[in-house]
Amino acid sequence: MVTRFCKLQVVSKSVKGEIRQPFTLPAQESLRMHNPWDGTDGFLFFATDRFVAVFAMMDCGWNFVSPTGWCAHTAVPASQEWLIDNIDHTLRTSENLRNTELFYDDDAVKALMQSGSDRNDALWAEIRKAYRYRTPANARASTWMAAVKITKTEIRVNAIIKNRNGTWAAWESPHTSKRILLPLNATAAEITDATLKMLTLSTLRGLTMKEASETPET
Repeated sequence: MVTRFCKLQVVSKSVKGEIRQPFTLPAQESLRMHNPWDGTDGFLFFATDRFVAVFAMMDCGWNFVSPTGWCAHTAVPASQEWLIDNIDHTLRTSENLRNTELFYDDDAVKALMQSGSDRNDALWAEIRKAYRYRTPANARASTWMAAVKITKTEIRVNAIIKNRNGTWAAWESPHTSKRILLPLNATAAEITDATLKMLTLSTLRGLTMKEASETPET
């Protein structure tokens, strides 16, 4: 199965309306279930008509691109196998370091954040060169995004709103169809499916990918 992101299909009915169906267990029961993602943090997923990319994240009180976790990119169309394998590896190598010994070491946290920033810059420089963007900033600004965050009770998959000034935010309201909540034992395939669904609802300068592909350039 191959997915081409510049011509996304219409969102399936399963992601319309309030999306809490996949997560119906009480919080305490959820905490008792097997959690293959324990200690992980999440990832950012990027897509344009040229490439897709997934970056592992690290949480040390601040959230940033992991200096050690898996990050990958490939030209579109990306196969379903590539997406599942890389999302699985990215998520497993992301880290939530809150309440660890390192979390209370300010110098170590600052060093990790700087390493994460340096790695993020290097990744966008690499993407710019690989997919022929004018600058790394142009490559980054051209993307639609989804974000996945592991919490104590659920996996949150959010569509991202990107603004004209380059700022972005996740859809955090529980009363929105732009967020999917999955149980902690969700598989990599299920997380990938939810990520792609939220990607179709992500907006860049007010347009989804589908809307942008159908809007003539001026």
